[in-house]
Amino acid sequence: MKKSILQLTTLYVLFLFTLPAAGAQAAYHGEKGLGEFPPTTTVTQQYAPQAGAVPEPPPAADRVVRTAGEKKLSTDLLTLIRPELLPQGKTLQNLKDDLKALKQLVQEGSEARVGNAVETAPADVVYVYVHLQQDASIHAVYEFLWKITDTDQKNKTVVAYVEVSRLAALAGQAEVASIRSVMPPLVNKVNTSEGDAIHRCDQVRALDSGSGAGIKVGVISDGVNTRSAAQATGDLPADGAGLTVLSDTVGGDEGTAMLEIVYDLAPSAQLYFHDCSANTVAFNSAIDDLVAAGCQVIVDDIGWLTEPFFEQGTVGGHVASVLAAHDSIYISSAGNAGSKHHQKTYTASDGGFTTRNYAYYPDWHNFNTTTGTNMYIQMPANSTMIVVLEWNEAFGAAVSDFDLFLHQANQTTDSAYLAQSIDDQSATHNPLEGISYTNTTGSTFDVQVSIARYSGSTSAIMEVYVYPSGGAGVYTNNIVVQDSIFGHPAVPAAIAAGAIAANDPGNDAIEPFSSQGPVTLLGNTVQKPDICGIDGVSVTGAGGFSNPFYGTSAAAPHIAAIAAQLWGKNTSLSRDEITTYLLDNAIDLGAAGFDTVFGTGRADAYNAFLAVPAGTVSTTTIPATTPNLVPYQPPGWSDSIVLGPATGTNADDPDLTPRDIIYMDWAVANNSAQNITTSFSCSLLVDNTQVASWSAESLQSQYYNSVEDYALGRLGAGSHTISLIVDSTGAIDESDESDNTYEKTITVSRKRCLAVQVLGEKHPGLEQLRYFRDRRLAQNAVGRKIISLYYSNAGHIDSALESSQALRAATRWMLETLAPLVGEKDE
Repeated sequence: MKKSILQLTTLYVLFLFTLPAAGAQAAYHGEKGLGEFPPTTTVTQQYAPQAGAVPEPPPAADRVVRTAGEKKLSTDLLTLIRPELLPQGKTLQNLKDDLKALKQLVQEGSEARVGNAVETAPADVVYVYVHLQQDASIHAVYEFLWKITDTDQKNKTVVAYVEVSRLAALAGQAEVASIRSVMPPLVNKVNTSEGDAIHRCDQVRALDSGSGAGIKVGVISDGVNTRSAAQATGDLPADGAGLTVLSDTVGGDEGTAMLEIVYDLAPSAQLYFHDCSANTVAFNSAIDDLVAAGCQVIVDDIGWLTEPFFEQGTVGGHVASVLAAHDSIYISSAGNAGSKHHQKTYTASDGGFTTRNYAYYPDWHNFNTTTGTNMYIQMPANSTMIVVLEWNEAFGAAVSDFDLFLHQANQTTDSAYLAQSIDDQSATHNPLEGISYTNTTGSTFDVQVSIARYSGSTSAIMEVYVYPSGGAGVYTNNIVVQDSIFGHPAVPAAIAAGAIAANDPGNDAIEPFSSQGPVTLLGNTVQKPDICGIDGVSVTGAGGFSNPFYGTSAAAPHIAAIAAQLWGKNTSLSRDEITTYLLDNAIDLGAAGFDTVFGTGRADAYNAFLAVPAGTVSTTTIPATTPNLVPYQPPGWSDSIVLGPATGTNADDPDLTPRDIIYMDWAVANNSAQNITTSFSCSLLVDNTQVASWSAESLQSQYYNSVEDYALGRLGAGSHTISLIVDSTGAIDESDESDNTYEKTITVSRKRCLAVQVLGEKHPGLEQLRYFRDRRLAQNAVGRKIISLYYSNAGHIDSALESSQALRAATRWMLETLAPLVGEKDE
């Protein structure tokens, strides 16, 4: 009862005294994730294995002797504390180097990034997901963690740095289900993009020069570090004048390239960017941040390597819940794994081992679909590869136990045995094994991937993805392109984009690496991909990014831009309606109708745009007369010009402050009895200074066009005159030239935010209160409504505090008491 009262009191006070946003989420942001293997260097030939030329597997004791706590650790973490499990010829430092390359290990005395801060590691620390039992409190493990970066109460997950010396103690806690190192995100890797003409987006702009106006497009990728170079050439709008960067701490410029594509195709859309973060919990928060910013279209090119292949997973579940709660379109790259994927029902064989003890591995998987029994990778010096194996059993409830091995092909020496993943699968464990390996020998050789069955099903489906980089390439032996989509692109309500090359003569052949469907899940099958976009397109190459831009990473932003073009034509339509126009008007390729190679086909913006009906004018408020353009108040709007500190409202806010970023909506209608086919312009002025312009090639009789959520920015305290002038250049010969201007006056008050008012600018409790508001309250619909309610009454509260010293003192005491409680990043 005491805790419930405290929680209610905390909520009440924070609703009254929440302060403006200040800075990014306190979360770990690593550097650029593992880059995708360039499709142009794929090894296309078959590998010819030699019979019997396979090294012996490790001793039996290595596989079975481990404590109950050690069984909860992924193999890389287990080997850190038990280096005797290392393959012969591999040292503990080799393992540490592999982990450091993936940002999974920070050695003693080195710097670790924790949110916006940089901390010095007191000892060797590893970056891990700590998965807890469903009935456990996440507080139970805090004493074992060095630094926490993110928490997910719903999925009982803590993301944190843990000292290697404390791994065993942490794993020994009853509340812990499993501990696995954090695998970095995979980025599925203008000038004007060649996709502009191929998708016929240029023809859409010929009909609607304000293409994408009123639509916010959010991009999630690695980074936009050198976007200023693209802004200088006009390939991106300036920050605050068409582009808003919410977070950019991961590093890289793939986000810059994706934004360039959207801007090429839909230049009037407002662009937003958020980096992909370093773990799945923070990635979900990135999605929430873009939704909270009002993005109607969100696109990403990120894959999380160890998310479930046969289930929706943490990220997929979050995307599904966001789409159920918000009328947004979510587009994701289908993936570039088509040429690096294997899937087949387990087929027992001897694995090529001719002289060994079968006591602990009764059989090995035969990958054979063409020739050879395994998967083979060519590895030049200093190249890297990650291999992930999963099978069709539920995460947290694996009943079979398979192991994953990597060794040098056509070699029999002990040193040819390179790496293993021998996680324990029992009780609450996942059907997952993963290996990361870097060739540090200085020479090129071929490696072989093998799967052994330790116990359980002989008919489970084996699914393997190989992620090579640094020049490594996968041989074509036993590659299965079908069913190579997984994770959040497989969410039914999301759009998974495949890739077609810009230089393909007919633009009708799928890229060989483009992941294909269907998606086999536990209990059902999802038909993917949904549609295809163009890749191999020109970008500025800002920051040294590759140009041309290949991969489904390049295809996905084309689809996002087309969605913005369609939705900008009629913002009253729903997500499902826009999606239907997008998919149903694609150019059919491959098998007739939908297929699991192309989806509905190659996106065609022009066909879809013609099919979308324009927004109509209410004839009850605008009579049909001779030709005339007028400012217009659409149904449901509070005025013809709407200003407020939040997006998506279409309602004026009377309590604007100098701290608010002000967003504006305005509309213009053609209330004539005939269509207008001549281009005309509109201007928006603040205090007689033009701040924005908007143009259209035409406007049908009794129709209107609108611009919504235009980011005006901050205004100083005092009164301001806002003016909308339609046909500002006088291009249209109107029946009434006197009704082209609409003006309104707003007042921006000089009041301070309330928590700063009572605590002061430098009080340490401010950041804790900000955290609670931005990362807790703002992440759910109820919390956002209460925050909005607070802002609508802020003026009254401000006045009360100004007039009563006693109230100020009481408020200060309560805030100082509550800030440490709500500032804990765990509830």
